[in-house]
Amino acid sequence: MSHGAGFRLIAFACMIALAFTAVPAPLWPICQKRDGSSTFMITVVFAACAVGVIIGLFLVGHMSDRRGRRRVLMTGVLTEAGVSS
Repeated sequence: MSHGAGFRLIAFACMIALAFTAVPAPLWPICQKRDGSSTFMITVVFAACAVGVIIGLFLVGHMSDRRGRRRVLMTGVLTEAGVSS
């Protein structure tokens, strides 16, 4: 695969990953109104997501050093595609 094609593939994978993590955020106020949740509860949900990301980075961040970046990246992208669909 050429460098240009590889770059486009990685850029597309990053775009999809960012889209799947950013899409639910505007929907939370709608769910808040529908479910009758407080603003504090929505803040807790945002904080829980941030804490989950930080814990994930600490626990799994070193995995690419041991197993290889390509293998870990492909596993992550395929897992995200499976979970999101």
